[in-house]
Amino acid sequence: MYQLLTLTETAARIRGNESTLILFHRHPDGDAIGSGFGLKLILEAMGCTAHCVCEDEIPERLRFLTEGLQDSILKESLPADFVPTQIISVDTASPAQAGILYPDCEGRFDLMIDHHAKGEMYADGYIDGHASTVGGVIVDSGNFDWAAHAERFPGLTTPDESYHGLVYTERFGKLAYITKATSQLMRDLGSIQSPQHAFYLGLGLQTLHLRVPRHCENARRIAQYLHDDPRVAWINYPDLEDDSQHALQQKYLPNGTCGVMAFGLKGGRDFSIRFMDSLKLIGIATHVADCHSCVLHPASHTHRQLTDEQLIEAGISPDLIRLSVGIEDADDLIEDIRQAIEMAEKGNA
Repeated sequence: MYQLLTLTETAARIRGNESTLILFHRHPDGDAIGSGFGLKLILEAMGCTAHCVCEDEIPERLRFLTEGLQDSILKESLPADFVPTQIISVDTASPAQAGILYPDCEGRFDLMIDHHAKGEMYADGYIDGHASTVGGVIVDSGNFDWAAHAERFPGLTTPDESYHGLVYTERFGKLAYITKATSQLMRDLGSIQSPQHAFYLGLGLQTLHLRVPRHCENARRIAQYLHDDPRVAWINYPDLEDDSQHALQQKYLPNGTCGVMAFGLKGGRDFSIRFMDSLKLIGIATHVADCHSCVLHPASHTHRQLTDEQLIEAGISPDLIRLSVGIEDADDLIEDIRQAIEMAEKGNA
């Protein structure tokens, strides 16, 4: 939220309703979903206009919207419930038009700042690695000239009365953004980590470079196994050569995307439930990016109150299973998936 407010809060106050945020994702027949919808309501209550763009509209809508007065583009690369690890080519947005923000939802490893993005925000999952704390990191590339677009970012280019008229761009240059986020908004709004949680994240960072390659390696092996299994109806994982996003993965994330994928089993909701119940090593959990592998079936867990028709309308297929691959032995994980599918098949007899 600090990252967004740094770009939008003063602009919204000065220009009224012209401060615009673009939210991903939206489905063609609906509004933003999940946390995106909640954030949209919060920003609109602050006077910010929030646009929601669905996957198929992204290239055309992004070019159109960034020709206006947008202050920031919010891109979620790992939606919580449906198509994980979607990659968008940031080349579709003019680098001078908006600050492109990536609230990564714990999903991506490579910084995108070489491709026009002004900053990134990383959630805590992979940093911590043990689901023990909540936090995040703002990464400011420091390569965006805020003063050159002063009219678009008055919060950074006009005097701040709380700091005796200090102008962030004049005093801190290209570091104006990160300075305002940490010195003004964090000071006034709080929401800082407790020392214990900061300790947990710092501890996790020490092994992040060792865990991440294992997450990616395991995920690639499991994704290929699922891809080749005739009992699997579909799978979304950009590292697969025939995935619709593979070209973008190769361009932006050549070292691997993450350990999270989504797939569906032939047999629908009931078959997926039996599969989940038959897993022995992989745990059932709503979070992702843990060093322990975990899986979620939204139709029988987080969205169990919805019918199949309602799930489809929300963009969640009844057979969708989200798998967050941990750092266990890949052969053990594949064996657990294999035996769980077989047990689910026996339930059909």
